[in-house]
Amino acid sequence: MFAMRILWVTGAMLGLTGCQTAKADLASLVKDVEAYHRDLLFERYDVAAKRITPSQRMEWLQAIQSQHLRFAEIDIVATEACPETSETGDKEKTTPDCAQILSQMQWYSGASPVVSTGRVLSTWQYDREAKAWFIVEQEQQ
Repeated sequence: MFAMRILWVTGAMLGLTGCQTAKADLASLVKDVEAYHRDLLFERYDVAAKRITPSQRMEWLQAIQSQHLRFAEIDIVATEACPETSETGDKEKTTPDCAQILSQMQWYSGASPVVSTGRVLSTWQYDREAKAWFIVEQEQQ
């Protein structure tokens, strides 16, 4: 099953490496998220870092490399547009240039045989000037 998922993701992602998304929609974002996950699985951290907002990119890359992280499995659990919060704190509508992705991940440190499992909530923002989605925030759930 894992091999089938890799084949499906690989087929869906052909030609997307280095490609920029033309418009902000959840379908195009999911393709970018899957490419990002694939880069993490295959330890292409320098390529994966290109999906991090430029102001945080170097810090993210240094953290990944210093911890010697390796990813065993990553699956998207849920996707949704970011809710827009009103002045009263109520969530009124969604923001089209922002989305939250909940992913189930398994990872380990290169120095440890213990595999950790957890969920990570990533907030992706669409940059209209760069015509690309970038991760602006990540937190472990």
